Amino acid sequence: MSLPLSIAFCLATGAVAGAFNGLMVAYLGIPSIVATLGTLGLYRGIMLVLTGGRWIEDLPQGLKALAANLGFGFSILTIVVLALVALAWIVLRKTRFGRISTRSAITARPPTISVYQLSWCSFPLSSQRASAPPSPASSSPPRSASSQIRPATASN
Repeated sequence: MSLPLSIAFCLATGAVAGAFNGLMVAYLGIPSIVATLGTLGLYRGIMLVLTGGRWIEDLPQGLKALAANLGFGFSILTIVVLALVALAWIVLRKTRFGRISTRSAITARPPTISVYQLSWCSFPLSSQRASAPPSPASSSPPRSASSQIRPATASN
């Protein structure tokens, strides 16, 4: 699978997962934190089934190149993320949708925009952004405590 297609698939998967979370919060009334933590277990279980509990370490060179340092600690992904942050700022500050979506749910009730639809739309968008590849200064793996935990396999 090509790198652009893989990235598009990853972003689409994140959007679908967020849409599912948003559906539970906006239309079923499940608290956001409960829906998020509940589906976290579901998504991790799906991941373990699909990968068989194995680490995916032999990444394509094209993917590793996205994290290469261009100088001053910036990578291509850093530049993309900064551009997306600028675009999000413009949308949230300069458009009708942005001004309405940043208000509280009580004031976001004009007849043309449903609070449920607005709430539901925010979950796929945030999940899609979260599923985008990280922008490290180098291609080394993260060093957080949670990244050191390896899933259990039959050989453990």
